[in-house]
Amino acid sequence: MADPGAGDFRINNATIASATQMAINQTTDDGANVGDYIRTWDDFGTSTNKGTLVIKSNANDDSTYMIFTVDGSITDNTGWWTL
Repeated sequence: MADPGAGDFRINNATIASATQMAINQTTDDGANVGDYIRTWDDFGTSTNKGTLVIKSNANDDSTYMIFTVDGSITDNTGWWTL
């Protein structure tokens, strides 16, 4: 995993169903820092399901999306996060 760059994310497997980690930058394309928001994604105690992350295509294509369960701790890598 490595910093995907502002406004971007990456997963650790070319096969989406096999992905176990995601790297996400804390800065959006327009420069907003959302790091404090991302930091809260693992704040649900000992629950195995800390939340659900849905990523959908910007194109008008409702069939292109990914759904991930946030089920562990996230790591602050100074400017980007590992989920």
